Amino acid sequence: MNREIEFRARHIKDKFWLEHFRISNCGSCIYAYGERYNRDEVELMQYTDLKDKNGKKIFEGDIVGMPYEHDDEEGFTGKPRAVVEWNKGGFTVKCFNGNRFDLFAEEGRLEVFGNIYENPELLAEINNN
Repeated sequence: MNREIEFRARHIKDKFWLEHFRISNCGSCIYAYGERYNRDEVELMQYTDLKDKNGKKIFEGDIVGMPYEHDDEEGFTGKPRAVVEWNKGGFTVKCFNGNRFDLFAEEGRLEVFGNIYENPELLAEINNN
């Protein structure tokens, strides 16, 4: 079984994506652009080894659309959005109501709409519904 190990990285304070970076052997430093960043300055998000229904890679922190229609007491109707998270040894999608689903069970049916860093309005939408 060949699993692609890949990360993306975002500078927390200055809010830019690091490209062509490497992680130190001990994991405490990130090197990019000839600069050294401490691990607490950078948010790392792991690739889940899955792609959405459009072929886009799914990473931790992505906001995805669930394939199911949903009606609730508050009047929210439509396909709910959820956040991809690492939880108890596996990748899950966490819905606005707190329910979690195994990400791998939804393979090929989700759609990436954005991520929690660049699209906080989508996260607010999840939390307010």
